[in-house]
Amino acid sequence: MLPRVPSVFPLARARRVLLALTTLGTLATAGCVGSIDNEEQFGPAPECRITLDVEDLFRQRCGTGTCHGNETADPAGELDLVSPNPGPRIVGTMSTQCEGRMRINPARPDDSFLLEKLEGPREGCGDRMPLVGFLDQAEIACVRDWVRQQARLAQMRDAGVPDMSAADLGTDDGGGT
Repeated sequence: MLPRVPSVFPLARARRVLLALTTLGTLATAGCVGSIDNEEQFGPAPECRITLDVEDLFRQRCGTGTCHGNETADPAGELDLVSPNPGPRIVGTMSTQCEGRMRINPARPDDSFLLEKLEGPREGCGDRMPLVGFLDQAEIACVRDWVRQQARLAQMRDAGVPDMSAADLGTDDGGGT
């Protein structure tokens, strides 16, 4: 007969280890409450998947000739997209072309007239922009992110939060990622 070897883990300790492992397993499979895709909790996920300076895009594609540049005393639709930092000038301002539509709606940025003009406006609200060479879906996604960023910045300014840079909001200087 073999001598009896004392147990390495007494029964009470084994129960504690089992309880700890069960708790860790439960926590690991539960994850966190919500996800980064939860718009209510975290806001919409960025859509821009290319490197694009949106304000530079405006200068190159929208600010030429007599369109939305500052080369003329009367830019189309009274909308100057070329002068530096256009966001604060157009957030919360009404379109002169489509009644009841905000250029950038700070409460509902995805419902902004600026985005509608790039994707194809409703009847009676002018033409799709830019007139010469529409933006592709990747460029529109970057403009959408920029519009959302401008809306967040306006909401923070209205709430009395000091100005923050685009880097503080998790975007580069032009709205692309």
